[in-house]
Amino acid sequence: MNNFTLAKKGLSKFLAPPALSSALNLALISTLTLAQSYPLANAAENQSSAMSPNEQASINQLRTLRKAANFKQIAVILKTIKPQNHSLHYCIALPDAASSKAHNVKVIIDFLNAAIAAYPKSDQLYLSRAETWLKVDESELAEPDIRRAIELNPRSSKAHSDLCEFLRNQQKYKEALIEVQKAIDCGGPKDKLYDQKAEIFIQLFELKQAEQAFREAIKNSDGTRDWLPRLHMAKMFASSKRFGEALAEFKSIAGQNPKPEYKIEIATCLVGLEKYKEALIALNGEFPEEFSLSSHRLKKQCFIGLKDSARAKQEDQIIAKLSADF
Repeated sequence: MNNFTLAKKGLSKFLAPPALSSALNLALISTLTLAQSYPLANAAENQSSAMSPNEQASINQLRTLRKAANFKQIAVILKTIKPQNHSLHYCIALPDAASSKAHNVKVIIDFLNAAIAAYPKSDQLYLSRAETWLKVDESELAEPDIRRAIELNPRSSKAHSDLCEFLRNQQKYKEALIEVQKAIDCGGPKDKLYDQKAEIFIQLFELKQAEQAFREAIKNSDGTRDWLPRLHMAKMFASSKRFGEALAEFKSIAGQNPKPEYKIEIATCLVGLEKYKEALIALNGEFPEEFSLSSHRLKKQCFIGLKDSARAKQEDQIIAKLSADF
């Protein structure tokens, strides 16, 4: 069964609002659309100079409607656009300009089917359709589009990276490692790809190789984006009970005025190091609701470590109330 037949078969599912994505595909979507990882959105932006003035005006109109969340009007417009009458650059840019999460999936798929028929050798159009399928939990339709993109352009680092993430979420870690290495060899962004590689090594419990990959990601970062592999490496250290190394990384990322999530991470490391008084200092002040329970659990551990049973009991009562509220 070819991609067009698969696509046609899947469209009937979008006559009603699609189901929420599974955890597997939410992970895939986040990777495919991550703004820092050479997304299709950025590729489309880079193509804007190759469009005609009318095409650029059309893209701008769609973006304006998207920002206003006027997806009904976007759907009306999309149904009138014929890809064969437009440049490839326009066809690549349109899905990002017109979509947001799972809105208008059916009409965007219709557009991409027609665009692929008009430009059957465009790997970027296949990747765009794969991303669209994943927004509505259609991984079985996304996979052949990713593989077709690689057939059309074996040097596409993005396609190899996308396939890596697809395989990773199927727990095919060895195959995923092969694809991420291909993405690196194809000249993709090393900071992002080595970080991706490190995460796979963690899932294989190969922590030494994971650390090496994280350090490669940090080394290849431009300095403004090294916080992400540092954060991932710090979390790996903490989960491995390497609290001293984790603490150093978290403090480096957090700076002088840590966000609540970093305060929690720093306090966790300090508790692991049995530095309870320092941990309580890190936990000082109010925390947003989503971090409140974690902060009180850590405080309880601190008071237990300091043998202050009365205050530990107070924290227990707070924890019980917060847990009941959740």
